[in-house]
Amino acid sequence: MELEIRCDNCGHTVFTGEKNAGRSGKCPECEAPFEIPAINADEPDPPIVPNSDGEPAPAAIRSRSRHSREQQNAASNNYSLLAVGAAGGAAIVGAIAWAVIAVVTDYEIGFMAWGIGAAVGFAALAAGGRGQTMALVCAVLALLSIFCGKCLSMHFLINKELKSEFTLSMYEESKTDAQDFAALPEILSDEAIRTFMFDHAYTVEEVSDDIADEDLEIFRTAVIPRLRSFNLENPGFEEWQNGTVKNLMGSVSLPSLVIENIDGIDLLFAALGILTALGFVIREGENRDRETRRSTRRQRRPVRSRS
Repeated sequence: MELEIRCDNCGHTVFTGEKNAGRSGKCPECEAPFEIPAINADEPDPPIVPNSDGEPAPAAIRSRSRHSREQQNAASNNYSLLAVGAAGGAAIVGAIAWAVIAVVTDYEIGFMAWGIGAAVGFAALAAGGRGQTMALVCAVLALLSIFCGKCLSMHFLINKELKSEFTLSMYEESKTDAQDFAALPEILSDEAIRTFMFDHAYTVEEVSDDIADEDLEIFRTAVIPRLRSFNLENPGFEEWQNGTVKNLMGSVSLPSLVIENIDGIDLLFAALGILTALGFVIREGENRDRETRRSTRRQRRPVRSRS
């Protein structure tokens, strides 16, 4: 174990082995003598008092123990709620930005995943996060952001595509169908329903008698309630369009759809984003470790001890 000593005369920091504890020494910088007290494991660290220059100086010698090394390691592996919050905020902003760009351009840009990874890592560094633990947190946040960004962008793109399909002409046709169906008797026979389906193009069969029982049942359970609801509520075009799209979107599982449509390019950019988030934080921790070791080596000077 090394002992760290700061000269009370000039403030120079020197190091010596614990074998010199209890002996006298001279500062290699100013030649001022000082005592190297014996090590007492039960004695707490002495307080820091200002020296004659008004700068903090130790009143006694503090050992460079395992505790100080643990503190040094903690500095290079800083995992804090602030850093996690900053990285999480960047992840949320990145996912939203991806969706907005997709809506504006009508195109899902794959390299946004790379940008999200860089943003998450940089945000964590800016908030003081570094080290392997923080890097893993950033990697997870980047992955979640990339996946959520794809889900959001796909949601808006599908929504936009469906709205372009449900046009004003379709609204007018649906309104006419609802009014015609409302004019029919409350209780309808299968033959009457088949005739209505054929007359209003709800089937591709060439004659109404060819409509299968299965198609007839689907029309009873899915279409008839919608026609009756339309006739009762009499919605405007935008209300009808938004409601129809909302019902269709509710039947779609976006996560499953995203997973089904992932290709090699998506995986490549996602991997780049995750590795970028990891690399930013890990490299910063390693750089701090190197700087700490260099600083320590520059300060380390031999102490001349005397009995």
